[in-house]
Order: sequence, then structure tokens, then C-alpha cells
Amino acid sequence: MQYYYFPQYEVANADPEHTRTDEIREHRQKIVFGECERIVKAGTAKNNIWDISGLHSEYIVDIIHAIAYNTHEKFLANCPNNGAISNMDPDSIVEVPALFGADGIQPMATGKAGRFQRGLMMEQQTCEKLVVDAYVEHSYQKMLQAFALNKTVPDASVAKKILDDMIPVNAPYWPELK
Repeated sequence: MQYYYFPQYEVANADPEHTRTDEIREHRQKIVFGECERIVKAGTAKNNIWDISGLHSEYIVDIIHAIAYNTHEKFLANCPNNGAISNMDPDSIVEVPALFGADGIQPMATGKAGRFQRGLMMEQQTCEKLVVDAYVEHSYQKMLQAFALNKTVPDASVAKKILDDMIPVNAPYWPELK
């Protein structure tokens, strides 16, 4: 939530020479791939480095248990809205309580989002959909609109500078934007 509530603080304190991607590569990715390689070489997962006492690990085990044993336990899930939040687009991806079982994930209706929360969600959803549209349509204008909507970008002129700087760096991954 820090990017929603304190976007300019996050930008001011970000290190452009050491991004979130760098952090993931140095820590999580290195550990995950390293441990997977060790397990493959050893032929066993015994004595692995994973600490399953952490909340996330226990949560995943509980979800797997709910699916395997069809318990229909309730957990949070990111899923297509389809009316779970009544005043959001049906195709929005939302995080809502859901029942997990052998028949899949069943999102639970939560009613309407508050005006403020809906505003934050709609802004983020619109930004993300514009990025996808820009990619598919090779649209510079839609990508610029997406960047201008991002909470960490203060205005459209800064959005344009960021986008123009990112285009050559991401040329191997992005289509040519026209």
C-alpha cells in the first residue's frame, strides 16, 4: 500500500541503480534457483533450506490441503471479479475472500468497495489495462497514458520523460511504439 499512500516518498527513496528487480535477483531468485539446483543434484529435498514456519509457507500448505481434501476453506485470492465487488468491472482482477476446494476457487461476494478504495483500484486497473492495450496495439499514446496514471509519476511531462527513457532500454522486450 505504500505506493498508493506515499508514492512520492517511495520515488524519493528509491535507488535507480538498485531496483526491486535487482533485489529479487540477488535474494529470492538466487536462493530459489540455487536450492532447486542443489535438490536436483542431491536427488532429494531432505535437509532443504526452506523455513516452513513462516506465514506464507503455512498459508500455501493450507491452500494445498483445502484443494486436495476439498475442505472449501476460506483464503484471500486474486481472481477475476465477476461480481465479487459489485461496483468493479467484471473482468477486473481483485483480491477477495474465496473458498478453495477440489472444484477450484470460488470467490465470495463482498459488496461494494468504498469510494476511496474503488478509486485506487480503478486507477491501478486502468493503468494496467492501458499498458496491455499499448503493448498489443503498439501505441505510444496509450503507454504514455498508462505512465501518467501511475501513482509514482507526478504528471504527464514526467511520464513522457520516463517512457522515452524506457523505450530504448526495453527495446528487446517491447514492440515498437508508434
